[in-house]
Amino acid sequence: MKILLIGTCRIHEPLCSTSKDAIQILNTERIGDSAQYYTHSTLEIKQRLLYFQKEYEIEDVLKIFQIGPYPEPKLLGDRLMNEADVILIEVPSRKVYEYNGHFIQESRLIGRLKKLNPNLLINWRKWADQKFKGLGTKDKFDTSSYFDSNRILDHEIISNIVPYMHSIDETLNDIDEIYNMTKKKAIFVTHINGVDKKGKILESRDKLVNKISLYCENNKIPCINPTEIVNKIGQKIALSKDGKDLNHYQPSALIEIGDWFLEQIKLHK
Repeated sequence: MKILLIGTCRIHEPLCSTSKDAIQILNTERIGDSAQYYTHSTLEIKQRLLYFQKEYEIEDVLKIFQIGPYPEPKLLGDRLMNEADVILIEVPSRKVYEYNGHFIQESRLIGRLKKLNPNLLINWRKWADQKFKGLGTKDKFDTSSYFDSNRILDHEIISNIVPYMHSIDETLNDIDEIYNMTKKKAIFVTHINGVDKKGKILESRDKLVNKISLYCENNKIPCINPTEIVNKIGQKIALSKDGKDLNHYQPSALIEIGDWFLEQIKLHK
């Protein structure tokens, strides 16, 4: 079974760790070097699919903000996307960072801001958080006081990035569109949910996970909720930092989680 992964470490690491030998991961990157290619929002996912279909190009001036200082993502042996038997797609976030119709990768953006000036990162994130909440803050972030004026492209791009929250309805509509873009080879994966350090469920994440799961169920779109395996083996064992990190799996649990994912894929395929 040939599988293409589009998402974050929460699908890349388990699937690349599975003890089963009956699958072939089409992504060339493996654990440790795949973070530069992660996607988060459905708009990024659609952009990545268009890239693999050769209908979207990563512009040179945007590479540092989309993939960092790394080669462009490729498929094993220059295969085509339509050669995949399954396209496993994680939808973990509604946060969008847009620049002139291009969608920026959050981790790469944060890395660039931090490198230019750590204070720029701190203040830009405060501004972006207000934008995500839809509060009446200034439309553009003024970068002029944070780094040299001769970095014209950095000033131009960063000051014109628009952070906003994609609505749940827009996200669900995108899932339907993505499913058709992949000729119904997509299997969607929600974020993990669990309890935080205070023993409380993250409400916004829980809402998105439940909305995606229900929408997919009602529309006969295959979907996997990895919260199931986290609950089965225990949050403290499954997640990093003794279960306190709700975004990363414990390395010692990757094989078990990867094997579980593979069984879920077989059920949905």
